[in-house]
Amino acid sequence: MKTLRKLKAVSPVIATLLLIAIAVAAGIILYVFVSGFVQSLTTANPAQAGENLAMTAYDWANTAADLQVTLRNTGPAPLKIVQILINNIDVTNEGGTTWDGVVLNSGQETSNNVDTTGVTGLTVRVGQSYVLQFKTDSGAVFQFTVIAGRRG
Repeated sequence: MKTLRKLKAVSPVIATLLLIAIAVAAGIILYVFVSGFVQSLTTANPAQAGENLAMTAYDWANTAADLQVTLRNTGPAPLKIVQILINNIDVTNEGGTTWDGVVLNSGQETSNNVDTTGVTGLTVRVGQSYVLQFKTDSGAVFQFTVIAGRRG
């Protein structure tokens, strides 16, 4: 007669230790990947990474008048506004627009006009929303939505 050898499986303790080791190794690999990815995003343009702009108020109640906008630099770095767009139409140097070249230091707030009268390609209608963009000298773009005929 043939004798059969008894084959034993891996003990439950060793199997558990192997699963824990595999999970820890996968976690370390994921951590290295994610931390490298995040670091590449923030070091691509350090000035832009430190910029943050918030619109604290706007007044466009009279659509024939200028859009009055109040902005605050909530980031740690100063920023300089170099271009303003409404619905992708450049209004940086239109009439009474007074934002071009404005520098906001950290925590500073300012209120200025964006002239919307006579801008080619921009028809202002009461109740319609418009996308207002502020571009800085570092290339950052801050986008807000404003509604003609309202205050916010």
